[in-house]
Amino acid sequence: MFVRHFFLTAFFSLLTLTGAIAQLQRHPLTRTAGTGGERDIRSGRTTSTPLRLPFFDDFSTYSGRPDDLLWVNGGVLINNQFALNPPSRGVATFDGLRANGKPYNLDPAIVQSPVDTLTTRPIDLAGLTTGNNVVLSFFWQAGGLGEMPDPTDSLLLQFKNGAGNWRTVRSFGATARGVQEFRYEALALTPADFHAAFQFRFLAFGRPAGMYDIWNVDYVYLGQGRTLNQQSVRDLTVSRQPKSVLRRYTAMPWEQFNANPALETATVDSTVVNNLENNFNFFEYRYTITDLTSGRELYAFRPSVAEQISANQKKPVGVPIAGSPIPVAAGPRVLQSRFAIETPATPVIPGVDLRRNDTVSTTTVLNDYYAYDDGTAEYALGIGQRQGRVAVRYVLNQPAQLTAVKLFITPLERDLVGQTFVLSVWKRLDNLRESTLYQRSVPITYSDSLNKFITLFIQDARNATSSISVTDTFYVGWQQTSNDLLTVGLDVNTDSRNQIFYNITGIDWQANRELVGSLMIRPVFGNITTSAEPQMPAPVSESAYRLFPNPATGPVSWTIPGVNSVQVFDLPGREVRAARYQPDATPTLDLSGLPDGIYVLHLHTGRKSFVRKVVLRR
Repeated sequence: MFVRHFFLTAFFSLLTLTGAIAQLQRHPLTRTAGTGGERDIRSGRTTSTPLRLPFFDDFSTYSGRPDDLLWVNGGVLINNQFALNPPSRGVATFDGLRANGKPYNLDPAIVQSPVDTLTTRPIDLAGLTTGNNVVLSFFWQAGGLGEMPDPTDSLLLQFKNGAGNWRTVRSFGATARGVQEFRYEALALTPADFHAAFQFRFLAFGRPAGMYDIWNVDYVYLGQGRTLNQQSVRDLTVSRQPKSVLRRYTAMPWEQFNANPALETATVDSTVVNNLENNFNFFEYRYTITDLTSGRELYAFRPSVAEQISANQKKPVGVPIAGSPIPVAAGPRVLQSRFAIETPATPVIPGVDLRRNDTVSTTTVLNDYYAYDDGTAEYALGIGQRQGRVAVRYVLNQPAQLTAVKLFITPLERDLVGQTFVLSVWKRLDNLRESTLYQRSVPITYSDSLNKFITLFIQDARNATSSISVTDTFYVGWQQTSNDLLTVGLDVNTDSRNQIFYNITGIDWQANRELVGSLMIRPVFGNITTSAEPQMPAPVSESAYRLFPNPATGPVSWTIPGVNSVQVFDLPGREVRAARYQPDATPTLDLSGLPDGIYVLHLHTGRKSFVRKVVLRR
């Protein structure tokens, strides 16, 4: 089996193999067990009318598939998890997975072939000349938070001429073995490009077996009246998601939070503001924490003076969370932390409202489970040795009953269905018999889509549903029953490395001190829920499902759980906007750019649709 090893970099590292002893190993995700997931969803929107300049997409207003009105997708994933320091929120990621989440080819002998493509719909450039100074610009990155491409891999930019033939105009390679910053590229169109059906596309070459050889593309802009050295765009953006409002976790049982809110609430949050202009700027921002279940704003912070940011710079911004603002409340809740900079609606790019990339948000779940991860895996983590064990530490604030464990088991090149592993719960990692609270042999099964957890219930000797009494510190993990590598999803956008432990000798447990990330394994307490994570508690009645603010000036949010797509219609019934959402996506849609008036939103959950009216008024 072909396995790529990842060595210590400034951000991520592996514990290297020592002799014949296997240790923790990190691998790219190679496939999903089925064809589910957002990469397989099509909106059905098409257009036969060619686009006109300007062409712009910063991938900040949607996730999953590219916008069907702008692009023809060839497997690319729109996300905010695989990029490192992108120009704006959201990038297009190229890898070795098809649009349905399956690899192009699992043959281990094929180490390079064409993989993902992203192609524009036809753009009418007829009548333009070189005197119109039509320039295409974009940012690209090799690797990011995914696997670094090999020196022989490449990302191509190609133009289609009037005869329908593609020609390569730029080729990018991974020249350095390590994580790279985004690079800016610009090129002027030539006379051969000025025809009525012009298209351009990005084409990646890499290993076709999974999430190998990652490339990220962002902030694509084709317009006239530009120059090649005009990297500057008068745009301030935010790119990094806020963190959890919890100090240690991304989710925890609400009873455990209520037992010690001061201990569990974070005291600071942060994001990154990007200045894409070749001039210094000032900006103001507002940070809020909102209880989405009730719609109540719990905390708001606005700095007393404007922040300054230098030309073409990224500025980390820290936000204080003062006074333990999250009150004790009975029942599950979903909290949203939101960071929004305030910029004018200046039409820097004609027809594009650049305020679309001014806001980022994150949800924190207070329900019945603990989580360190954000619900998305960038890698798979495992230990390929019989009897090898992996454990994740959690700490309770009060005794509770453990009733289930959720985990995302990630398949690699070899299917392990039919084999077993030992689900384990310990109160101490000292190898004493009395320190083992629970062990059960479990058959290996895979979820039907990426990032979907399976639920393993605690059972007694008669296989009846049961529970385990846990008092304070405990560990949840697994033990291998063969030398075949069993792997669980690893989220590298959160870092709980100091909570991961492993044992390869059967005697000595070792603390993970180098491998960055959080294992996607979640202990569940109390009542069992088996829906995909993260889940939003249902309000008492449908009338509690809110769309806010209303009236709105641009972005709107909702408390409806599980929304996976939204359609926006004007009063005559014409669809004027649409978006699709992954399970972990921020429940927000930006209506900026639409004329003032009344709009009807259809919010779809997969089982039901909710219709809400909103007044857009500026």
